[in-house]
Amino acid sequence: MVITILYNPNNGCDYHRLLLPISFMELSQGDSVKVVNHKYCALDEEIFDCDILFFSRIFFYDWNKITEFKKKYGFKIIVDFDDYPKLYYHHILYKSWQKHKAEDRLIEACRMADLVFVTNEQLQNVYKEFNPNILIVPNALPFDSDPFIPQKEVSDKLRFMYVAGATHQADLNLLGGLFKRLGSDGDFKRRATFTLCGYNNPKNQREN
Repeated sequence: MVITILYNPNNGCDYHRLLLPISFMELSQGDSVKVVNHKYCALDEEIFDCDILFFSRIFFYDWNKITEFKKKYGFKIIVDFDDYPKLYYHHILYKSWQKHKAEDRLIEACRMADLVFVTNEQLQNVYKEFNPNILIVPNALPFDSDPFIPQKEVSDKLRFMYVAGATHQADLNLLGGLFKRLGSDGDFKRRATFTLCGYNNPKNQREN
């Protein structure tokens, strides 16, 4: 069996949902995995000489050509979705999403897939409208392998951590009132700590 993974090296979701899981997959003798930068998938037909074509969310190549290759090589398509196809208007990527018709491309990929992976039941309910062959594959990290092995320090405080990137700014804004209340609660500050990870805005840091 040959698995071809099309990935975006600048996308954390592709790492956590494609590359990391496949690195723990036990391959039988003769099995192989081809990892290909998605930008180059249109340059080499041999990329599609495989049994499984696996990618995350959007596929920017011509689907008519893929259909032709699929008939020629007989591969199955697995598409992974970790988020909704529609973005709200104040999302940092909204204009780009509209410009490149990303929502339509996501739905097209879902329709064309032989199997769809999603992270949870909510997304299953969204995408089953376009493809009934859906498998829930929850997010997970291999905490027994580097660099994910926990190095927990002893503390007498209850510790909270929120991990997110710049695309979650609107989510953080929704929690702004809660953060301010907790920050002004002397008893909470004595008993707990809160750490924000994944996004650092120097301007906001100076203001606060």
